[in-house]
Amino acid sequence: RIQEKVGNTRSAANIASSYLVRAMSKDEKLYVDRFGLKTLLLALSKSRDLEHARTARRAWEQIEKQQSNAGEGRGGVKCHNGDADLLLDSDLCNLVLLAYGRASENGSMENSQAIADEALSFLSQRIRQHSEGGVSAILPILPTVVGFSAVLASLGQGNMADDALRLLRIMRALGEDHAVPNIEPDDGCYISIMVGLARSRTEDAAPQALKVIRRMKEDSGTVSTAALNAAINSCARTVGSPIARRRAIEVAFEMFRFGREGKSCVDVVTYGLMIRTCIELTDDDGVRFRLVEPLFKLCAKSGLVGDMVVKEVKHFKKRLVGDRQLLPVGWTMNVKDK
Repeated sequence: RIQEKVGNTRSAANIASSYLVRAMSKDEKLYVDRFGLKTLLLALSKSRDLEHARTARRAWEQIEKQQSNAGEGRGGVKCHNGDADLLLDSDLCNLVLLAYGRASENGSMENSQAIADEALSFLSQRIRQHSEGGVSAILPILPTVVGFSAVLASLGQGNMADDALRLLRIMRALGEDHAVPNIEPDDGCYISIMVGLARSRTEDAAPQALKVIRRMKEDSGTVSTAALNAAINSCARTVGSPIARRRAIEVAFEMFRFGREGKSCVDVVTYGLMIRTCIELTDDDGVRFRLVEPLFKLCAKSGLVGDMVVKEVKHFKKRLVGDRQLLPVGWTMNVKDK
Protein backbone atom coordinates (compact mmCIF):
# COMPACT_ATOMS: atom_id res chain seq x y z
CA ARG A 1 0.00 0.00 0.00
CA ILE A 2 2.86 2.35 0.78
CA GLN A 3 4.55 1.68 -2.55
CA GLU A 4 1.29 2.51 -4.31
CA LYS A 5 1.53 6.00 -2.76
CA VAL A 6 4.96 6.87 -4.14
CA GLY A 7 3.67 10.16 -5.51
CA ASN A 8 1.88 11.11 -2.29
CA THR A 9 4.37 11.20 0.59
CA ARG A 10 1.74 12.30 3.09
CA SER A 11 -0.54 9.33 2.40
CA ALA A 12 2.39 6.90 2.45
CA ALA A 13 3.55 8.28 5.81
CA ASN A 14 0.02 8.06 7.24
CA ILE A 15 -0.20 4.40 6.25
CA ALA A 16 3.21 3.64 7.76
CA SER A 17 2.38 5.51 10.97
CA SER A 18 -0.97 3.76 11.35
CA TYR A 19 0.64 0.35 10.94
CA LEU A 20 3.43 1.01 13.43
CA VAL A 21 1.20 2.66 16.03
CA ARG A 22 -1.13 -0.35 15.94
CA ALA A 23 1.82 -2.73 16.17
CA MET A 24 3.24 -0.95 19.21
CA SER A 25 -0.04 -0.51 21.08
CA LYS A 26 -1.55 -4.00 20.84
CA ASP A 27 -0.28 -7.29 22.11
CA GLU A 28 -0.50 -9.03 18.76
CA LYS A 29 2.03 -10.42 16.31
CA LEU A 30 2.30 -8.01 13.41
CA TYR A 31 5.15 -9.32 11.35
CA VAL A 32 7.86 -7.17 9.80
CA ASP A 33 11.19 -7.97 8.21
CA ARG A 34 14.08 -5.65 7.41
CA PHE A 35 12.67 -4.70 4.00
CA GLY A 36 9.25 -4.01 5.50
CA LEU A 37 10.69 -1.93 8.34
CA LYS A 38 12.86 0.04 5.91
CA THR A 39 9.79 0.75 3.75
CA LEU A 40 7.86 1.98 6.78
CA LEU A 41 10.65 4.21 8.07
CA LEU A 42 11.44 5.51 4.59
CA ALA A 43 7.85 6.65 4.20
CA LEU A 44 7.97 8.40 7.57
CA SER A 45 11.30 10.05 6.73
CA LYS A 46 9.74 11.84 3.74
CA SER A 47 6.97 13.42 5.78
CA ARG A 48 7.19 16.89 7.31
CA ASP A 49 4.98 15.88 10.24
CA LEU A 50 6.67 15.79 13.66
CA GLU A 51 4.31 13.03 14.84
CA HIS A 52 5.58 10.82 12.03
CA ALA A 53 9.15 11.39 13.20
CA ARG A 54 8.11 10.48 16.73
CA THR A 55 6.45 7.30 15.47
CA ALA A 56 9.68 6.34 13.68
CA ARG A 57 11.60 6.89 16.91
CA ARG A 58 9.16 4.85 19.02
CA ALA A 59 9.31 2.01 16.52
CA TRP A 60 13.10 1.99 16.63
CA GLU A 61 13.12 2.04 20.43
CA GLN A 62 10.52 -0.73 20.61
CA ILE A 63 12.59 -3.03 18.44
CA GLU A 64 15.75 -2.00 20.27
CA LYS A 65 14.10 -3.04 23.51
CA GLN A 66 13.27 -6.44 22.00
CA GLN A 67 16.88 -6.82 20.98
CA SER A 68 17.99 -6.06 24.54
CA ASN A 69 15.75 -8.93 25.67
CA ALA A 70 17.40 -11.32 23.19
CA GLY A 71 14.39 -11.31 20.89
CA GLU A 72 11.96 -12.63 23.49
CA GLY A 73 8.42 -11.63 22.41
CA ARG A 74 6.74 -9.07 24.64
CA GLY A 75 4.23 -7.66 22.21
CA GLY A 76 4.79 -4.90 19.68
CA VAL A 77 6.70 -5.19 16.43
CA LYS A 78 8.20 -8.61 15.82
CA CYS A 79 10.55 -9.91 13.17
CA HIS A 80 8.90 -12.47 10.93
CA ASN A 81 11.56 -15.08 11.76
CA GLY A 82 11.68 -14.32 15.49
CA ASP A 83 15.20 -12.88 15.29
CA ALA A 84 14.84 -9.19 16.07
CA ASP A 85 18.63 -8.79 16.35
CA LEU A 86 18.82 -8.76 12.55
CA LEU A 87 16.41 -5.87 12.05
CA LEU A 88 18.16 -2.64 13.03
CA ASP A 89 21.17 -1.13 11.29
CA SER A 90 22.80 2.26 10.67
CA ASP A 91 20.75 2.95 7.55
CA LEU A 92 17.50 2.56 9.46
CA CYS A 93 18.85 4.78 12.22
CA ASN A 94 19.54 7.39 9.54
CA LEU A 95 15.88 7.27 8.50
CA VAL A 96 14.68 8.10 12.00
CA LEU A 97 16.94 11.16 12.09
CA LEU A 98 15.99 12.16 8.55
CA ALA A 99 12.34 12.14 9.65
CA TYR A 100 13.20 14.68 12.34
CA GLY A 101 15.23 16.68 9.82
CA ARG A 102 12.27 16.94 7.46
CA ALA A 103 9.95 17.90 10.29
CA SER A 104 12.25 20.73 11.33
CA GLU A 105 11.90 22.30 7.87
CA ASN A 106 8.20 22.85 8.49
CA GLY A 107 7.95 25.43 11.25
CA SER A 108 9.21 28.46 13.12
CA MET A 109 12.62 28.74 14.73
CA GLU A 110 11.08 27.86 18.11
CA ASN A 111 9.54 24.70 16.66
CA SER A 112 12.82 23.87 14.96
CA GLN A 113 14.62 24.17 18.29
CA ALA A 114 12.19 21.77 19.95
CA ILE A 115 12.50 19.29 17.09
CA ALA A 116 16.29 19.57 17.09
CA ASP A 117 16.28 18.84 20.84
CA GLU A 118 14.24 15.67 20.25
CA ALA A 119 16.52 14.51 17.45
CA LEU A 120 19.59 15.24 19.56
CA SER A 121 18.06 13.32 22.46
CA PHE A 122 17.57 10.24 20.27
CA LEU A 123 21.10 10.54 18.90
CA SER A 124 22.59 11.10 22.37
CA GLN A 125 21.01 7.85 23.56
CA ARG A 126 22.72 5.95 20.75
CA ILE A 127 26.06 7.60 21.52
CA ARG A 128 25.71 6.89 25.23
CA GLN A 129 24.92 3.23 24.50
CA HIS A 130 28.03 3.08 22.36
CA SER A 131 30.13 4.53 25.18
CA GLU A 132 28.64 2.05 27.67
CA GLY A 133 29.03 -0.94 25.37
CA GLY A 134 25.47 -1.20 24.05
CA VAL A 135 22.38 -3.03 25.25
CA SER A 136 23.06 -6.34 23.53
CA ALA A 137 25.83 -8.25 21.83
CA ILE A 138 24.92 -6.75 18.45
CA LEU A 139 24.22 -3.18 19.52
CA PRO A 140 25.25 -0.38 19.75
CA ILE A 141 24.08 0.93 16.41
CA LEU A 142 25.00 4.47 15.42
CA PRO A 143 23.86 6.38 12.34
CA THR A 144 26.30 7.21 9.59
CA VAL A 145 27.32 10.71 8.58
CA VAL A 146 23.96 10.93 6.74
CA GLY A 147 21.97 10.75 9.97
CA PHE A 148 24.35 13.07 11.80
CA SER A 149 24.02 15.61 8.97
CA ALA A 150 20.23 15.60 9.37
CA VAL A 151 20.64 16.51 13.04
CA LEU A 152 23.23 19.17 12.21
CA ALA A 153 20.81 20.77 9.75
CA SER A 154 18.06 20.76 12.40
CA LEU A 155 20.40 22.39 14.89
CA GLY A 156 21.30 25.03 12.33
CA GLN A 157 17.66 25.79 11.60
CA GLY A 158 17.01 25.99 15.33
CA ASN A 159 19.76 28.64 15.59
CA MET A 160 21.83 26.24 17.71
CA ALA A 161 25.21 26.48 15.99
CA ASP A 162 27.17 25.92 19.21
CA ASP A 163 25.38 22.61 19.77
CA ALA A 164 26.11 21.67 16.16
CA LEU A 165 29.82 22.40 16.62
CA ARG A 166 29.88 20.26 19.76
CA LEU A 167 28.27 17.43 17.81
CA LEU A 168 30.99 17.76 15.15
CA ARG A 169 33.61 17.27 17.86
CA ILE A 170 31.81 14.14 19.06
CA MET A 171 31.67 12.79 15.50
CA ARG A 172 35.39 13.37 15.05
CA ALA A 173 36.14 11.65 18.36
CA LEU A 174 33.97 8.65 17.46
CA GLY A 175 35.71 8.32 14.11
CA GLU A 176 39.27 8.91 15.23
CA ASP A 177 39.33 7.50 18.76
CA HIS A 178 36.73 4.72 18.48
CA ALA A 179 37.17 3.81 14.81
CA VAL A 180 33.44 4.06 14.09
CA PRO A 181 33.09 3.82 10.28
CA ASN A 182 31.31 6.38 8.06
CA ILE A 183 31.03 8.95 10.80
CA GLU A 184 33.85 11.48 10.54
CA PRO A 185 32.62 14.95 9.46
CA ASP A 186 32.88 15.81 5.77
CA ASP A 187 32.13 19.01 3.84
CA GLY A 188 28.44 18.13 3.80
CA CYS A 189 28.24 18.26 7.60
CA TYR A 190 29.40 21.86 7.78
CA ILE A 191 27.20 22.78 4.82
CA SER A 192 24.19 21.16 6.53
CA ILE A 193 24.59 23.49 9.52
CA MET A 194 24.77 26.56 7.29
CA VAL A 195 21.81 25.48 5.16
CA GLY A 196 19.86 25.22 8.40
CA LEU A 197 21.08 28.65 9.51
CA ALA A 198 19.92 30.13 6.19
CA ARG A 199 16.47 28.62 6.75
CA SER A 200 16.33 30.05 10.26
CA ARG A 201 16.40 33.62 8.91
CA THR A 202 17.48 34.96 12.31
CA GLU A 203 19.37 38.12 13.19
CA ASP A 204 22.53 36.30 14.20
CA ALA A 205 22.62 33.65 11.46
CA ALA A 206 25.55 35.40 9.74
CA PRO A 207 27.98 35.47 12.69
CA GLN A 208 27.04 31.89 13.52
CA ALA A 209 27.80 30.85 9.93
CA LEU A 210 31.16 32.61 10.21
CA LYS A 211 31.86 30.59 13.33
CA VAL A 212 31.12 27.38 11.40
CA ILE A 213 33.38 28.43 8.53
CA ARG A 214 36.23 29.10 10.93
CA ARG A 215 35.74 25.71 12.57
CA MET A 216 35.77 24.05 9.14
CA LYS A 217 39.07 25.78 8.33
CA GLU A 218 40.49 24.68 11.68
CA ASP A 219 39.31 21.08 11.29
CA SER A 220 39.94 20.50 7.58
CA GLY A 221 42.59 23.05 6.65
CA THR A 222 40.42 24.48 3.89
CA VAL A 223 36.90 25.68 3.11
CA SER A 224 35.20 24.34 0.00
CA THR A 225 33.46 26.62 -2.48
CA ALA A 226 30.11 25.02 -1.66
CA ALA A 227 30.62 25.68 2.05
CA LEU A 228 31.68 29.28 1.42
CA ASN A 229 28.59 29.86 -0.70
CA ALA A 230 26.32 28.28 1.92
CA ALA A 231 27.80 30.60 4.54
CA ILE A 232 27.28 33.72 2.41
CA ASN A 233 23.72 32.60 1.69
CA SER A 234 23.10 32.57 5.46
CA CYS A 235 24.06 36.25 5.42
CA ALA A 236 21.81 37.02 2.44
CA ARG A 237 18.78 35.57 4.22
CA THR A 238 19.24 37.55 7.43
CA VAL A 239 16.17 39.38 8.72
CA GLY A 240 15.79 41.78 11.59
CA SER A 241 16.98 45.20 12.62
CA PRO A 242 19.12 47.50 10.45
CA ILE A 243 22.02 46.78 12.80
CA ALA A 244 21.65 43.02 12.27
CA ARG A 245 21.46 43.44 8.49
CA ARG A 246 24.49 45.73 8.43
CA ARG A 247 26.40 43.20 10.53
CA ALA A 248 25.40 40.45 8.09
CA ILE A 249 26.82 42.45 5.18
CA GLU A 250 30.09 42.96 7.08
CA VAL A 251 30.28 39.23 7.83
CA ALA A 252 29.58 38.38 4.17
CA PHE A 253 32.50 40.55 3.04
CA GLU A 254 34.72 38.95 5.68
CA MET A 255 33.77 35.53 4.33
CA PHE A 256 34.37 36.73 0.78
CA ARG A 257 37.87 37.95 1.63
CA PHE A 258 38.45 34.72 3.51
CA GLY A 259 37.57 32.75 0.37
CA ARG A 260 39.69 34.85 -2.00
CA GLU A 261 42.76 34.80 0.25
CA GLY A 262 42.55 31.12 1.10
CA LYS A 263 42.31 27.98 -1.00
CA SER A 264 38.58 28.34 -1.64
CA CYS A 265 37.60 28.75 -5.28
CA VAL A 266 35.36 31.79 -5.57
CA ASP A 267 32.87 31.14 -8.37
CA VAL A 268 29.95 32.81 -10.12
CA VAL A 269 27.58 31.73 -7.34
CA THR A 270 29.82 33.38 -4.75
CA TYR A 271 29.63 36.70 -6.59
CA GLY A 272 25.90 36.31 -7.18
CA LEU A 273 25.26 35.69 -3.47
CA MET A 274 27.47 38.60 -2.43
CA ILE A 275 25.57 40.95 -4.72
CA ARG A 276 22.25 39.56 -3.49
CA THR A 277 23.33 40.14 0.12
CA CYS A 278 24.18 43.78 -0.58
CA ILE A 279 20.89 44.42 -2.40
CA GLU A 280 18.59 42.50 -0.05
CA LEU A 281 19.98 43.89 3.18
CA THR A 282 20.15 47.59 2.26
CA ASP A 283 17.31 50.00 1.58
CA ASP A 284 19.12 52.91 -0.06
CA ASP A 285 19.95 52.63 -3.77
CA GLY A 286 23.03 54.77 -3.38
CA VAL A 287 24.44 52.48 -0.70
CA ARG A 288 23.50 49.43 -2.74
CA PHE A 289 25.35 50.67 -5.81
CA ARG A 290 28.46 51.60 -3.82
CA LEU A 291 28.58 48.03 -2.49
CA VAL A 292 27.67 46.27 -5.73
CA GLU A 293 29.82 48.18 -8.23
CA PRO A 294 33.26 47.06 -6.94
CA LEU A 295 31.97 43.49 -6.62
CA PHE A 296 30.76 43.52 -10.21
CA LYS A 297 34.03 44.97 -11.51
CA LEU A 298 36.01 42.31 -9.65
CA CYS A 299 33.66 39.64 -10.99
CA ALA A 300 34.12 40.89 -14.55
CA LYS A 301 37.90 40.99 -14.11
CA SER A 302 37.76 37.36 -12.92
CA GLY A 303 35.70 36.34 -15.96
CA LEU A 304 32.80 35.15 -13.80
CA VAL A 305 29.85 37.26 -14.96
CA GLY A 306 27.38 34.42 -15.41
CA ASP A 307 23.59 34.34 -15.58
CA MET A 308 23.18 34.51 -11.82
CA VAL A 309 25.30 37.66 -11.54
CA VAL A 310 23.44 39.33 -14.42
CA LYS A 311 20.12 38.46 -12.77
CA GLU A 312 21.17 39.86 -9.40
CA VAL A 313 22.39 43.20 -10.84
CA LYS A 314 19.35 43.74 -13.07
CA HIS A 315 18.39 46.83 -11.07
CA PHE A 316 21.75 48.39 -11.95
CA LYS A 317 22.35 46.69 -15.28
CA LYS A 318 22.27 49.91 -17.30
CA ARG A 319 24.85 51.55 -15.04
CA LEU A 320 27.13 48.50 -14.88
CA VAL A 321 26.84 47.02 -18.37
CA GLY A 322 25.85 50.05 -20.44
CA ASP A 323 24.20 49.56 -23.83
CA ARG A 324 26.04 46.32 -24.61
CA GLN A 325 23.86 43.64 -26.18
CA LEU A 326 26.51 41.01 -25.51
CA LEU A 327 28.89 40.89 -22.58
CA PRO A 328 32.63 41.07 -23.39
CA VAL A 329 34.20 37.63 -23.73
CA GLY A 330 36.67 38.43 -20.98
CA TRP A 331 33.82 38.97 -18.51
CA THR A 332 32.43 35.44 -18.98
CA MET A 333 35.48 33.35 -19.96
CA ASN A 334 35.63 31.44 -16.63
CA VAL A 335 31.92 30.74 -16.29
CA LYS A 336 31.42 27.00 -16.55
CA ASP A 337 27.74 27.12 -17.45
CA LYS A 338 26.91 30.29 -19.34
